[in-house]
Amino acid sequence: MGGRCFLLPDKSLLYVAELDVTVDGQRLEGVGVLPDVGVADALSFADGFDPQLEKAIEMASQ
Repeated sequence: MGGRCFLLPDKSLLYVAELDVTVDGQRLEGVGVLPDVGVADALSFADGFDPQLEKAIEMASQ
């Protein structure tokens, strides 16, 4: 879902949805995008290692 952010006087942020996003006729809202390459979810990034980022770098380097 595409939208616009507005900074409010109290420094909070208001996000207003403005349009629906579809890919090949399928609505992405509530569905998401299936990854081309799966990487196991892990909390390793909390220790300074991000397995998803590392896989992306590996794939981009090929």
